[in-house]
Amino acid sequence: MTPTLQKLWSGQIAPYAEPDPDTEETRELRELIEKLTNDLCSCLNDKAKELFEKYNEAQANLNYCIVEDVFHRGFTLGAKITAEALIE
Repeated sequence: MTPTLQKLWSGQIAPYAEPDPDTEETRELRELIEKLTNDLCSCLNDKAKELFEKYNEAQANLNYCIVEDVFHRGFTLGAKITAEALIE
């Protein structure tokens, strides 16, 4: 087994566990989302807050599925490019 595959297998490489990028843009977006969430929640009754929480959970699950698929497609593309480079 190659060193990289060994590290991937043993959990030493875990791309999904890396933190989100810490850039000015992502910080501003996180702050905006937090502000908008707080503003919206202050306007909602208990039932609407519960519904909004369920919506956010479903959205987070969808985002996870999308990111997982993008990771898979990126990894596959990288493997194809590597295979093609080795053939030439």
